[in-house]
Amino acid sequence: MSDLRYDHGSWRQGDVTLDIKELPALSSNDGDAEFFATKGVVVVTQTCDIVRSSEDKPFFQVAALVTATDSEIEQIRKYMRPRFVYVPQCVSMNLVGDLDHTISFKKELLSGWSRLPAPENAEASREFGYAAGRHRSRAAFPDRWASELDDLRNWLRSKSSKDSDEGRFAKAIEQMRIIANDVECPEEAHIICIIPHDTAPVVRSVWAQTMVPKMESKIADSWGCKVNFTLQTTSEITAAEYLGSLRLDFDALSRAA
Repeated sequence: MSDLRYDHGSWRQGDVTLDIKELPALSSNDGDAEFFATKGVVVVTQTCDIVRSSEDKPFFQVAALVTATDSEIEQIRKYMRPRFVYVPQCVSMNLVGDLDHTISFKKELLSGWSRLPAPENAEASREFGYAAGRHRSRAAFPDRWASELDDLRNWLRSKSSKDSDEGRFAKAIEQMRIIANDVECPEEAHIICIIPHDTAPVVRSVWAQTMVPKMESKIADSWGCKVNFTLQTTSEITAAEYLGSLRLDFDALSRAA
């Protein structure tokens, strides 16, 4: 990491500093705070707001960097855990951003921080911005969806770290999208598994014959909802299907406490 110091005009969304070792969180209405250890922070404020003058935009927001396993990082990279954001320049350190633990700082502080810059390419910038925004914009599924889809979620999670046919399939799923005729109490639902566009036809055929029935078997009979799965690539899913569906996330399928 460079030891150079930067003014706020050089910082971008996705940049990291490892200088910050703890972040506060308010613990009472009187303003008392607890401090939590962190491995550093990643900037989540949009770049256009960071580079604007401090008089116009005096604050910027960061998320805590926390440790994650290789398997978890891969899930986060594929947007399966929307609480977290993938930080490419921190992968070798097994660090990701925790979007549930954010805080604002005044821009003047940036002049005293060392900067580990985000990758300078449009794809990485787009993916980080999407993940950061989706944390607050994702769908909140009803509690009953969590219980009825538990077996599917647990199966995908358990297989994604395995070197097996099931593991390779689980890791290949780029995202899952669900189309239902009713959110609260659907009678039928269609789950689209988006797979890589370069998946070999013979592999895709095997997945359709073996993995699709296996996923369908993981849907609880008690739900009373007919669920079918299909495999599609990003070039095959239609605009109507994409806009009319909700992204199916592991973290979005959590029961209320």
